[in-house]
Amino acid sequence: MQPTPELLLMCLGRKDPGRLAERLSRLSEAGWEDLFQQAGRHGLDPLLYRRLKTLVPAPAMPASIVERAQLAHLRQAASAMRLYQQFAEVVTALGRAGFPSIALKGAHLAQLAYPNPALRPMSDLDLLVRAADLAGAEAALLQLGYRSERDYDIGLACAKSQHLPPLTRPDAASLVELHWTLLAPRAPFAVDVDGLWQRARPARIAGVEVLTLSPEDLLLHLALHATFQDRLLGGLRPLVDVAVTLERYRDELDWGQFVARAREWGAARCAYLTVCLVGDLLGAPVPDEALSGLRPDDFNPQLVAWAGEQVMTDLGDLPPLSANLARFWGCGRLRDKLALFLSIVFPSGRRLAVLYPKLHDSPRAYLQLLRLRDLLWRHGPAARGLVRRDQDMLAWAERESVLFEWMTSA
Repeated sequence: MQPTPELLLMCLGRKDPGRLAERLSRLSEAGWEDLFQQAGRHGLDPLLYRRLKTLVPAPAMPASIVERAQLAHLRQAASAMRLYQQFAEVVTALGRAGFPSIALKGAHLAQLAYPNPALRPMSDLDLLVRAADLAGAEAALLQLGYRSERDYDIGLACAKSQHLPPLTRPDAASLVELHWTLLAPRAPFAVDVDGLWQRARPARIAGVEVLTLSPEDLLLHLALHATFQDRLLGGLRPLVDVAVTLERYRDELDWGQFVARAREWGAARCAYLTVCLVGDLLGAPVPDEALSGLRPDDFNPQLVAWAGEQVMTDLGDLPPLSANLARFWGCGRLRDKLALFLSIVFPSGRRLAVLYPKLHDSPRAYLQLLRLRDLLWRHGPAARGLVRRDQDMLAWAERESVLFEWMTSA
């Protein structure tokens, strides 16, 4: 790694505090600028500033950096206040309508795991409701003035995604996503949704009563989100979420239950890769028995190195690369390439209806034309980069293909 990313990891993690103080004492003003720019790219500049202020002794930062960091913290604090006001309104409305909800990810972490809600930015409000309550919960929020683009059957919405289409309101701080499960239905993991509800814990967030995931379920959700759903492209913040969760719940977390649940869901590989990464990059403590219980027989340490590169790489102006395109590029045998190509480009009629729920009654030929158009529009630039042998695209595709295949294999 380049010095600045390595230094950022030292600041955010718990590794070698003595060496960290020495490195920071030699940092130039340009170095401080670079450090905070790196943190900002991951959405971690407020957290970086707080971590630096709590060091003993605290490093002497340039006045311009201090002023900018304090301003960023105030802005994030104001944003968090607005989001939690909205959160309280939404959860209260759902509760009055008789629909319990579980706060997911940011809403849970920012208030209950991080030292300060302003240290964990949120882009939306994610709430888990029971599948049978989806229609009623959506209706309750529509009565609050929210709008939905859903004008098709709720069954198609559930077949397409783990949540309904986002609910928006012009004066709201954020959109709201009503989840019925944690991952998209086509994900190769057996998420135990009923178990999530049975193990959920009552909590108080933003002044209202709400449920939260158990520490083991929260950690497994974060691991799957960082590795499978975000494909390790969400930067450092998802891993910092995991590290903060390990620190906050270290006295409550049942590692035996976590390992057993990861195996039951078929997610042991994702869980193992995640805890390895937070240990290697951020120095988070993970018991040896948890690592040995999750470690697959075919594990190659090179996977952690590649995953770390995936997390830390700035993709810059590179076009989006889908997991399917990376898998296609990485297929070694022509037969495998052809099978994957046909499944992606020519999906079943049911799958086309799920992909285009508003047009599900249209002729299949028309939906197939839309599919071809969308694939060319979304993935044409990345495909051209691979064909032209762009080295950054090729490295990305190789990492993506190997990691995705390994994480999702039985």
